[in-house]
Amino acid sequence: MTEHNYSQLEHVIAQLSALLGPVQKQQQVHHQQTQWPTILIVGAPRSGTTLMLQWLASLGLFAYPSNVLNRFAYAPHIGALVQRMLFEQQCDPSGDFTDLRSTVNFNSDLGKSRGALATCEFQHFFRQYIHHYMPTHLSKEEVAAVDWQGMCQGLFSIQDVFEKPFVTKAMMAQFNLASLCRYLKSAVIIHCHRSVKHNMQSILLAREQYHGCREQWWSVKPKQYQQLATMDYFHQVAGQVFYTNRSIRAQLGQLSHALDIDYDEFCQAPESLYQQLRQTLASLDYQIPEQYSGVKQFHAKQKQVLSDTDMSRLLNAYQFHCRANDCNPVVGSNVL
Repeated sequence: MTEHNYSQLEHVIAQLSALLGPVQKQQQVHHQQTQWPTILIVGAPRSGTTLMLQWLASLGLFAYPSNVLNRFAYAPHIGALVQRMLFEQQCDPSGDFTDLRSTVNFNSDLGKSRGALATCEFQHFFRQYIHHYMPTHLSKEEVAAVDWQGMCQGLFSIQDVFEKPFVTKAMMAQFNLASLCRYLKSAVIIHCHRSVKHNMQSILLAREQYHGCREQWWSVKPKQYQQLATMDYFHQVAGQVFYTNRSIRAQLGQLSHALDIDYDEFCQAPESLYQQLRQTLASLDYQIPEQYSGVKQFHAKQKQVLSDTDMSRLLNAYQFHCRANDCNPVVGSNVL
């Protein structure tokens, strides 16, 4: 898309936001806790979070942020109604919009998927409440300034339209999950992680693809970002993975309903996670079918693309962060 087209899109969205934003604010105060759980996907960048969202969306059991809904991030309740009206067959009895049919797909490019009903990261929604462009650790003052209740009411307003649990990436809030879950009483956290070497490689390649160089930071910023920013890009990427996963795991220990999911194991047997999720949702008094009907297996992307020298420097950098924090350079089944 050209810069001109982006400008036109932003202009239209700004107009709609001015018209519909106040309506959303008036409407969402009526949406308190719902009977449907909220599923939040968190993890280091390039750890499988996009595939996780696509998979859950493909099951047909959960509402999720689509590209259509993302256009209405400032008025998600209205966006959900518009999406249902245009894309659900039940709302199109005469078939006037059959040319608009769209489905979930498993293609993505740096977290972005093409298609009206393809998944999206929904960061425009979260940025209304968390005033950072990239996911980052929030200070106590920043946490206090966030309207967490308003954020959750916005999510509840989507659930009330689709009458399903809502699943979304929550990387914008993943370093401050306790604050979010204080208002999301029925939240399930899915922490995605993968082998450290392949995770770091993928982030380094993403830097090259997005910025055209390795030196510029890309994606989430853990609490140690300022310290990492002074280091070379090998130590930056290694620290990004190390500190992000460490922060999330520390938080999961304080939360009641959390699943720690390895990318390789998930790709090998998605049904195993489905059954874990089914049991977790049942503990929240929400039932999904016992019989799994989704994709049987995914191809795990674990090929080394970097040179042996670059990979060695990444692994050495990761070990540096491990030693600096007195821990073993092994994360679950993700052995270096």
